[in-house]
Amino acid sequence: MKVIEGVENAMVARDWAAWNSLHAEDVVLHSPDSPGPTQGREKVQAWYKGFTDGFPDLDVKSLRLLASGDWVVGEYVVSGTHTGTLPGPEGEIPPTNKRVHVPSATFYRVEGGRVAEIHEYFDQLGFMAQLGLIESP
Repeated sequence: MKVIEGVENAMVARDWAAWNSLHAEDVVLHSPDSPGPTQGREKVQAWYKGFTDGFPDLDVKSLRLLASGDWVVGEYVVSGTHTGTLPGPEGEIPPTNKRVHVPSATFYRVEGGRVAEIHEYFDQLGFMAQLGLIESP
């Protein structure tokens, strides 16, 4: 769980060098906003950096971490104000200046002391509705 605590701290601090040191070069990310997996440390980092760029005040509150074998799951509440450009599946989403509050869960597979696989789960429809991009579900 120390690796995941390091990932969380690096993300909050926007310390991408530390973040890189905690992820395997061929890390794979599965997320609800991508049609397929995102593979490779640079591409996965770009996915996370897209959120920190789009939400400069992004706050990730860790509620709990649970571990079983090579897997660690984190439960989070992510909040922030959309004041930066956010990458979207069909192009960039300009700032909406809306505040979001999104519960999420992340499953991490740790191998050799580094994150090798990530599965992100969050309410994408609720997220888009909070940004005012779609009608509330």
